[in-house]
Amino acid sequence: MVFDNDHLDLSTLVNDAVEAVDGFKNRFDVSIDVDVEDTGLVSYIDPNRMLQVLVNLMSNAIKFSPAGASVTIRLSRYEDLNRISVIDRGEGIPLENHGSMFGRFVQIGASNRARTGGTGLGLSIVKAIVDNQGGEVSFESQVGKGTTFHVDLKNSADEQQLPASLAWSD
Repeated sequence: MVFDNDHLDLSTLVNDAVEAVDGFKNRFDVSIDVDVEDTGLVSYIDPNRMLQVLVNLMSNAIKFSPAGASVTIRLSRYEDLNRISVIDRGEGIPLENHGSMFGRFVQIGASNRARTGGTGLGLSIVKAIVDNQGGEVSFESQVGKGTTFHVDLKNSADEQQLPASLAWSD
């Protein structure tokens, strides 16, 4: 993957992700709530790759939420990091599946599989992108209550300042 990093206000990224899933959320009759707890959060990241991350997480949250439910995307500070959280109120992830969540071709939630489709590659791609951006992706889940995925990114002030035009490859 090639990365083209720049300093990005994360509220712009969140808004772009919400716009990108607009038609998808309507198809599943799910609403999106945006919760910006902290403003002015900037990270040195590839905007297109991180948009891909958020769209993937939000699409999963939408697919595994019941009709009429809402998915929340939250922007906040977590310790010295910028955190973007995607919160659903779906079926949750059974504890026995937690260890394999970021593996390739993993699909959890057999009850929705026929309705949602997918290859099982999304979360492994999310992890690869976030790792390559110097961040961390994690999740919390409770069966019957829902799942929260967190993307933690360095604050731009903590990043090594590199030219925005520098492309990184893996």
